Amino acid sequence: MKNGNNKNPGRMAKTVLALLLAAAFALGAASFTACGKAKTDDEKLIEDQKTPGGAGESLELTESQKKTILDAAEAFAEAQEAEGLDMESMTIGDFEKFVYYLYNGELTADESGFGTVASADADARIQSLFGVTKLRHTPRRQGFIQNFYCEGDDYFVRVNEPFGETAVTGAEWTEDGHAKITVSVSTPDGVVISLEFSAELKDGGLIITNCKRYDAI
Repeated sequence: MKNGNNKNPGRMAKTVLALLLAAAFALGAASFTACGKAKTDDEKLIEDQKTPGGAGESLELTESQKKTILDAAEAFAEAQEAEGLDMESMTIGDFEKFVYYLYNGELTADESGFGTVASADADARIQSLFGVTKLRHTPRRQGFIQNFYCEGDDYFVRVNEPFGETAVTGAEWTEDGHAKITVSVSTPDGVVISLEFSAELKDGGLIITNCKRYDAI
């Protein structure tokens, strides 16, 4: 007579082995997923920036923030050289002028000498750079020489050579938990323009609140 309580030792061993292998596979998959979600260097910097350092303490920027401030520095240097724009007295119309100063060295010109950029993209870039919520969309004006104008869904921007080469020369925290960033702009004629930006760092972005210019030959 067979004993109903007897188990097949071989079958039990196979079952235990299968369970162990399944557990090991699940653990390995979880480890792989965790590794796949590891924070990038920029993500770590963004996390660190949520806790500002002391006044004068060195600040490390993300690659995106560096590009933003370098693009802005070239635009500011050209804008101040061309028409003496001062951020402390800039109007909504002046902010829109940065559609020209930011894009004139980035776009490819057509036969008319103008490049195009979607107005929605230009608006978003200017708004994120300065924290403004509204831009004037200057239309094309017959009989006027314009460096830029808005028509339909696009901005048309007169294309020029880049104004100069840029480099971040310093970045540190301020007493109010914002950033002070200095950038040099070297022009083709040998002039070095030094710009000092005040900026707010938020969620990996960078909003410029002020800009001062210091020149050296």
